[in-house]
Amino acid sequence: MKYFGQRLLRHWNLKMLALGLSLLLYLAISGQPRSEVGLTAPIVFRNLPAGMEITNSHLHRVEVRLIGPADLVTRAAYTAISVSIDLSQATIGRHPVYLTQANVSTPFELHVASIRPNRLMLDLERVLTQRLQLRPEPIGTPAPGYHWQGARLYPAWVQATGPEPNLAKLHGRLPVALEVSGLRASRKIPFLLSSPDPSIRLTLPPGAYAEVEIGRLPGKPPAKLHSPSKTASAHPAERG
Repeated sequence: MKYFGQRLLRHWNLKMLALGLSLLLYLAISGQPRSEVGLTAPIVFRNLPAGMEITNSHLHRVEVRLIGPADLVTRAAYTAISVSIDLSQATIGRHPVYLTQANVSTPFELHVASIRPNRLMLDLERVLTQRLQLRPEPIGTPAPGYHWQGARLYPAWVQATGPEPNLAKLHGRLPVALEVSGLRASRKIPFLLSSPDPSIRLTLPPGAYAEVEIGRLPGKPPAKLHSPSKTASAHPAERG
């Protein structure tokens, strides 16, 4: 007990000075007129359990109105204030989340007057990674006298990661658009993939290509390239 008292009295003058300054600061702030400010704050989702994902892509920001001493309210307009939601106990499914002052980290002496919207609906889904079979689909038509015979894709599969319900809609397949307009022979062409759903991420190795097979239609001669004829190119005087 004696040792504790000695520690408490050590540097007592500095401690009293700090206490006095804190009291003066509190009185100066609390004596100011009250003001209010509205600002848009980003939503920060914390402690999201592994293997889960929020599928509400439109949930980004909410409107927060703060009230307090004029100086602090003015500074708050230029301070990064966020709305934090703890998801450590979240489960799969749709859940309502109610926002209160406890969700907003505010400076000293500032209070939350309102949050709009103050009720959010969160859709949480299980995240899976699976392989999707790539299915070639021609875009356009080959040159006259030729036709599309098919294509082989390398690789023939792509790795996809996303919410379980969204992946299920693809039924394990993903179309690959291949431009074949005007082709007269089989050839190798590179291809890229675009995800049909923003929530699904595709992992395609570099250098992916397709071997496109173009065949000649039976009984039809291949189309000839048109070139200016000698007669048509002759001078009018020579054609006389």
